[in-house]
Amino acid sequence: MNISNIKSSLYNYFFAEKPVEGIAFFRIMIGTIAFFVFLQDSIMMHDFWGPDAIQTPETSARNYSFPILNIFQYIKITNTILYTFVSIQLISLIFFTIGYKTKFFTIISIILMVSFNQRNINILSSSDLLLRILFMYMLFAPSANMFSVDSLIAKSKGSPLKRDHTCWVHKLIQIQISVCYLSTVIMKLKGTTWLEGSAVYYATRLTDLTRFTLPLILDYKWTIMLITWSTIVIETSLGLLLLTKKMRKPLISLGILFHLGIEYLMSIPTFEWLMIIGLLTMFKISDYRIISNRVLDSLKR
Repeated sequence: MNISNIKSSLYNYFFAEKPVEGIAFFRIMIGTIAFFVFLQDSIMMHDFWGPDAIQTPETSARNYSFPILNIFQYIKITNTILYTFVSIQLISLIFFTIGYKTKFFTIISIILMVSFNQRNINILSSSDLLLRILFMYMLFAPSANMFSVDSLIAKSKGSPLKRDHTCWVHKLIQIQISVCYLSTVIMKLKGTTWLEGSAVYYATRLTDLTRFTLPLILDYKWTIMLITWSTIVIETSLGLLLLTKKMRKPLISLGILFHLGIEYLMSIPTFEWLMIIGLLTMFKISDYRIISNRVLDSLKR
């Protein structure tokens, strides 16, 4: 294979026109989870972001010695301003999810999401960071071309939006999910507990994070070791998912069951659902149109 063939393959991989149903479906899922995450946090808005919050605005400002994308760094926070921006963000996430003025509300959502994150970095989790990375990708995606108010408006005006578009954003999201798994495996293998097989024992004994009484299977050394090493194998397999066309669908199913199992046993807000959504982007892009057509046909019948 020469350089010309490699360039052609890479161009087709990232820039070939593919159905937009997959990225539109992803917009709805990621918007829904972002809305409920922010709604949950906003219940404690005074403690997290208010003028008398646990971390004061002055302390927050000293976290950075350079300008950042944080509107709270440039204005004085009052309760009125806090209520206003919380309301704007909730409305923005709703409009993003239903696909109305999608690009505009994607930008607003990103600015406010990052601002609230940076206002109090002590409450951030890996799911918050992944969520805003995915929103950055969505800024460049044709996610409103299907299943959106924008697409309905365009169709009513006689200029429907394209149902096939370059797929580079969808591909980057797939790669991002793979990187999440592989980087997790690399970090785990740097320690000793995952290699010796005891990591799951310590993780499931964090009583603040467990939901229910642990099943008896987690009280035996050999099952603990088996589950620990199986986790490494599963996450490695999921990280290499893009390279295994024949095993893609079985691995997606396995990954979903894997995250549902963690969600059942442990209270790790948002992250498991976010990874499940990420796995649902990993199908072959043309498959989303097939699934969409089947669902629409069923609804019509």
